[in-house]
Amino acid sequence: MLEPKQVDFEELSERLRELERRHGLSTIDFYRRYRGGELGDGEEMILWAGLYHLYLTSLPVRQFMIGPCPAARPLASTSPESSVASVVVLPSRPSESPFYA
Repeated sequence: MLEPKQVDFEELSERLRELERRHGLSTIDFYRRYRGGELGDGEEMILWAGLYHLYLTSLPVRQFMIGPCPAARPLASTSPESSVASVVVLPSRPSESPFYA
């Protein structure tokens, strides 16, 4: 049985790379095949899918936390007559990540 364990982002990335080396698949290819039912539902496959899900959901949050604070950016206009809105868009697929398709 798997026990819960806290891991930092670097350890999470390393665990994904280790699974890739062990199985000879990229995490992206693994996940496509796993979702297609090609790889079964063994404990390690479930763990790999869970780690990948954690990676996908934590990377944007991590980038947001270490990047410049969007709330500190000035609005384009502070005039009450202005209809300009300020919107912050976070990248959905960070270029630095090897685990995004």
